[in-house]
Amino acid sequence: MSAVIAIASGKGGTGKTTVCACLSVALSRAGKRVLAVDCDFGLRNLDLALGLGETAVFDLADAINGICAPEDAVIVHPKHKTLHFICAPQDERKADFTPAAFATFVRELEMKYDYVLLDCPASLGHAFDCAVAAANEAILVTIPQSYALRDTEKIADVVTERGIERARLLVNMVRPRHINRGYSKNIDDIIDAVALPLLGVAPYDENISAYQNRRMDIMDDPSLVSERAFDNIARRIMGERVPILKFRNGRLR
Repeated sequence: MSAVIAIASGKGGTGKTTVCACLSVALSRAGKRVLAVDCDFGLRNLDLALGLGETAVFDLADAINGICAPEDAVIVHPKHKTLHFICAPQDERKADFTPAAFATFVRELEMKYDYVLLDCPASLGHAFDCAVAAANEAILVTIPQSYALRDTEKIADVVTERGIERARLLVNMVRPRHINRGYSKNIDDIIDAVALPLLGVAPYDENISAYQNRRMDIMDDPSLVSERAFDNIARRIMGERVPILKFRNGRLR
């Protein structure tokens, strides 16, 4: 059985789409067959985060509504051949299918993959309902700020109520010096508030925006701590015992 993972956050600005892109690449590089699906109907960005740009001819809604065959909506990443992608419809009105129809569509495809990553929109709504209906796991992405933490607590309650038994927390954009100075929440307080097991910690990395703006792969620079962080998180998703990055001298290492 494939792992179908909804990657969600309560608030925009947590870097959730970047997390989905980096984990998709990391899992693919580890030899896994990965399908990344953009579920942010009307506001898609996962294609840009993956460096694919405007390459899609058909989208998710076209496949579900029978305009094209499911395989016609799938894009093979030109660099990471075991990573496939389906984009969200640019026009939200096309996404008039039910959560049950979306879940059925994902089930038809998931047997071809080891992992299906569903990039949810921020907060709740129809697209979130669709992703959660199809998922059997969830990764909740938050950042060490009170406004994001409050919404993550709400999303954690919702995914549990919807029957997802395996939900884990990923704390993104961590700045150890800010935590040490009391400018942002520490990791232990975040875990206690959300009451989910910690999957991983990823540092704030100013290089990510620069790489993505130039359509460069952030996961191809082993000198970056963020690259190592997402590789480690991907290995934990695969069931390996890998230590979570620790604070040392004000940095994540």
